[in-house]
Parts: sequence; structure tokens; C-alpha cells
Amino acid sequence: MDAVADINERFCLNCGHSLKGLSSTKCPECGREFDPHDARTTDGRRRWLRDRTLARAAQLVVWEFGVLAVVFFVLTLIGVDPIWVYIVTATSSIVWVPSLLYMVGVIFMPKVPLDWRVRMCGLVLPILIFSMVWTYWPFRITFQFHRSRLNAIAQQVEAGQSLKMPLHVGMFEIRSATQSSLQPGVSRLDVRGRWVSGTTLFHSPGNVNSWRYNKNWEIDLGGGWYYGYDD
Repeated sequence: MDAVADINERFCLNCGHSLKGLSSTKCPECGREFDPHDARTTDGRRRWLRDRTLARAAQLVVWEFGVLAVVFFVLTLIGVDPIWVYIVTATSSIVWVPSLLYMVGVIFMPKVPLDWRVRMCGLVLPILIFSMVWTYWPFRITFQFHRSRLNAIAQQVEAGQSLKMPLHVGMFEIRSATQSSLQPGVSRLDVRGRWVSGTTLFHSPGNVNSWRYNKNWEIDLGGGWYYGYDD
């Protein structure tokens, strides 16, 4: 197998191991077979290094999206005003938009030596981030943990009872709990302070959407509850 031993500057397509001076047609590192007379079955160092560089950069991008996912999860979990979340999304787009385009391109390049878990995270993490920004589902989870207590407070307000403020319900600090002057029977809990700022929880027993009195944004939490910014 003298021809095999004469291979110069060729590398395994699978793992990038040097094939120079071998007396076998199998890569000693990963076992992939190659034909020393067919350049298509081996690779040149320049392209191998390029693919390795692309892989390392893709791994860094996955870490970037991982950090962003944690940040957006915390922001939406504690009920930060979605307007601020949108501002963070817009300002960070100068970083994550090019990163997203790069990641999508690399993921679908089979010759780039990327672990399948990295490829999977590169696809799932951006979708996860967009879902949190678009639907605010982490806050919905937080709300569910406190729904029964908030229901009791809303019922007291709707019955005309006066409550001593502020009230602390889990992560919420309710500064005021009153009936809406524009919609009789609809209670509003102002949750200003702590981690939540400038937002209101509306409760409408008849499931009446309060959007016409809430000009900025509103999230339907179900069961007659709405989370929004009250003008």
C-alpha cells in the first residue's frame, strides 16, 4: 500500500485526523475508510480548519442564545413590563439577528463537525426565546401559582370591600385594588413596585375584554384575568 503512504497533507473527512504516511485505508482515529487515489474521500487542511472554525463559532453562538434564553425567561417570569422586554429584544437584535442567520447556515452544513445536540440547541433556543417574547408564557406560569389568592382579592374588591394596602402575593406587591371607573364590575390590581413596574392585573367576572380602555398592550391570562398597561 505504498500509495497510501505517499498521501501528503490530506485529512479524514469525518474527524480531521492526518492521513499522511498510513499503511491502511482506514482513519486510525475514527475508522472512516478512504481511497488514497480519490481526493473526494479525504480533505485538505485548509477546508478542515475552516470547518473546525465554523464549528467553534457555532458553539459560541449557542452559548449566546442560551444566555439570552435565561435572561428573557427571568424577565418574563417575574412579570417585567413587556414594553421593556420588547426594548431589550430590539436593542439586542444587533447581536442576535446576525448570530441567528449564521447559526441557521452552519446547522445545515453537514461537513461542519458539530455535535447533534449543538445543532438541536441552535434551532430550539431561538424559537424558545421568541415564544417567551411573543406569548409571555413564563409569566402565565407565575400567575397560575397565585391565581387562587388573586381571585379572592378580586372578589373582595368586586363586593365593595376596602382592603389594606399594600398586599403581598408571592412576587406581586399590590399597591391598589379598586373597581374600574370605566367598566363597572371589573376590578383592577395595580402591581407597581418590587420587580413589576407600571402594570395592572384586570379581573372581569364576565370575561369582558378591557382592551378598549387599555391602549398599550394586554395579555389574556384566562379565567377573566388580563395583564396590561393601563392608560
